[in-house]
Formats: sequence, C-alpha cells, structure tokens
Amino acid sequence: MSYGYNNGWGGCGCGGTVQYAPPACNPNFPTSCSALGSGTIQRVVGEDSAYCKYTVPTLTSNSLLTYNASTGLVNWADGSTSNPIYLGNGNQASSSSVGSIQGTTPTGQLVEFNPSVSTETQFPIVSPSGTTTSWGTIEKIVPNQGLVYKTGSTAPTGLNPNTVYELSTSTTNVTTGTSPANVVAFDSNGNPIIVPAASLTTSSAFIDANDISITATSGTSLNVNFGQLVVTNNSGSQVVISGASGGYSLSLTSGVDNGGTLGTATTNTYYYVYAVYSASTGTISTLLSTSSTNPTVGSGYYYRLIGLFKTQNSAATADTTYFQNGSFVYLGAGSSPSYSVTGNNTASTYNNGGNPIVFIPYGVATFARLRVVYKSNGTSLNGSFAITNAASSPSIIYGSTTIAPIGNSINAYSNINAIIQVSGSAYYNVQFSGNITSNETFSIITSGYELNIF
Repeated sequence: MSYGYNNGWGGCGCGGTVQYAPPACNPNFPTSCSALGSGTIQRVVGEDSAYCKYTVPTLTSNSLLTYNASTGLVNWADGSTSNPIYLGNGNQASSSSVGSIQGTTPTGQLVEFNPSVSTETQFPIVSPSGTTTSWGTIEKIVPNQGLVYKTGSTAPTGLNPNTVYELSTSTTNVTTGTSPANVVAFDSNGNPIIVPAASLTTSSAFIDANDISITATSGTSLNVNFGQLVVTNNSGSQVVISGASGGYSLSLTSGVDNGGTLGTATTNTYYYVYAVYSASTGTISTLLSTSSTNPTVGSGYYYRLIGLFKTQNSAATADTTYFQNGSFVYLGAGSSPSYSVTGNNTASTYNNGGNPIVFIPYGVATFARLRVVYKSNGTSLNGSFAITNAASSPSIIYGSTTIAPIGNSINAYSNINAIIQVSGSAYYNVQFSGNITSNETFSIITSGYELNIF
C-alpha cells in the first residue's frame, strides 16, 4: 500500500514495512519496489521520477555505452572514426589521470583497460569462449619475422612516399629485385638500403677504404682499383658492385665529366674520382668530375665517390708521383698548391695578406696534409707556423708546427695535419725569432688529404 506525505516524500509498504524514499533523481536509490519477503524494506522514488529519465539511443551494432564529458551525452560507440570511444575528459589522452574501462570475461574475471598502463595499445577482445585476442597490436601488424618501416617523402622506385611497408626474408628486395633481403640500413630520407646476403662476402661492402687504390700510370692515365661498393642512382636506389681484378684505366683525355659530355682535363684542377655502374648493361667504369656530390651521369646509372685527384699546376696532366691508398691522397710534387713568403729583413711576422688557403670541401676530407719548408741563408732562426681562422691575430688554430734553427742554404721541413673547418676560411700565420733576410724563403705546400668519404 502507498501513503502520501506533506513533505513531498513518498512511501512504500512491502511486507508490512515502510521506507521513506528521497527526492526523485537521486542516483543512489533504485527506481522500483518489489517485495522480497516478509520484513524486507524496499526503496522507491517519488512520483515525479519521470522527469529524470533519459532515453538511450537504439543500439545498431556491437558497441560500448559511453559518456562523453565534452558534450555531456551518453551514446553507443564502436571505436570507429565516426563513433570513437572516449576516456577521461573525452580527448582520448593517455596519461595517469585518464580513467579506465572495466568489464568481465565469460568466466567472471574482472578486466581493465587503461591507456597509460596497458601493455597493448588497443582494446583486448574477449570472445564468448573466454579467449583473449591481441587485435590491433604490433604482433598482428607484423605477421612475419621482419621489419616495419615508413618511406620518406622521396621514396625508391616502386614504392610510395610516406607509406608503411613490411620487410622480411620472404619478401622481395625492393631495391635490387632479389630475394632474400636480410641486410638493411636507412638513408637520409628514411628509405631502406637493402643488400642481398650473397653479395656480402667481405666487410668491405660498406667499409671499403682499404680496397681502394689509385695511381698515375702516365701523364694522361690513372689506374683505379676498388673492391665491393654500395652505389646509388639519382633516385636514391642502391645496389652492390664489385671491382674487377686489375682495376680500371681512367683517361684524362676522354674520361672527364665536362657537364654531360666526356672530354679532357684542365690545368691546376681538382677532380673527384667516381665508380660508375650501368643498370641496363651491367658495365662498371670510372669517371673524373669537378663535382664532389653530383657527377653528370645518365638515367639508369649508379655511382659512388671513391677518390681525389689533381692535375699539375702548370699542365693538364697527372704528376706521376700522385697516388691514393685507402683514404690517404698524395697529390704529387707538381700538383701540390703552394703559398710562399720571401724575407725582407725588416719583419718577423708574416701572414697571407687576407687571401685564404683553398682546401677541398669539408664533406670530402677531414684533414689537409701540409708541408712547411724554410730555406735559410745562414741565419739560424726559430720559426712557428699556424693555420688559423684569421689572417692575423688568430683566435682559433686548426694546426701548428715549428721550424728549428738550421745552417746555411739548407731546407728545413715539417709536416702538419690541418683541420678543414666546416665553414669559413683558413689562413697561415708565421712568426720567427728574428727578421728573415731577403734571400730566405718560407713555403706552405698542400701535399695531400685525409678523405672522410668512407
């Protein structure tokens, strides 16, 4: 039976007992009353409870009933783009302040999903049989043993830029067309560099400086030797080649890149030595170019910078004493640039007058090998020499050496490795303990380089 009360509360008698119910809309109390037996007290809501009801939208698919704190609405969500599942404040954030979703498995086990602590980054799915799957995890994305990578904005031939791919021993090599592909690195664009295992017979496939040697066989010809090389085309694709026994003959009259046509070398010019591979014919050759980064090669050609060469200061020929062993280059006596000062008997300090020393680019070499030569007329002087960042009063020294006292008409020599700076110019600064007379000379000769292209 029911009774009315002036204070707006309602009552319910179940089994001869009465319990006053709180005002409607209190979520801590049930909204119905049913007798459970004699003496049992049940709670009911007031007659105005209808005003607190909210109609939930009809379920149309397998979904979770969620509350969006941003909109204040309750709705069904299936995790799709149009119906996402929100946690915490509704922004799908993953942090310690985000709440979790709880549920039970068919066997009654309570489970929790929290994006800040769960080992998997996606919702675990529990089937009616109680089996938990790992849908959406990295284990399911990579079904084979291998690598998942994303190409760069410039992708190799046959691949799309900014696209996720999988590499494994069962997939075709995307850069060489061979299988399997089990040696992988990445270039500056984020694209894979893949080398077939069969080609990796020695470690020189990647660290090949010790297999490179270049010598002058005559004034117009070089002999170029190398082992295995990774060569690249203008699209960024790479393959592995192996040099022929006995090397390659490189002509200074027909093997020089002159802007797209092969021609003759010019006097007092630095040239960069390239190994070149034709994908269409499988032919390996060599090339001289004035560019240290972009030789002129046609479509379908691969190339690799392997050395440095310079024609003589007074002729378009090779100094026969020139050689390159691994990363060290000796330019040859007739090809070495020289800077000289002559004594005037009034000064003990000599600079290069603001004209910088010209070195090859930092990206090709780390050090320049300099030879310092002082010829005396009999005056024994102590000398100091430095490569600096300023024509005078240097604040940075890139290398230095000293010249000891010497006798009459005797040349004194000293070698120095001078650092090639990333930017800016280098200058020489010379200081003696006394004045150099007019028939005394001091020379700085760039005799060679230590390359860093390997």
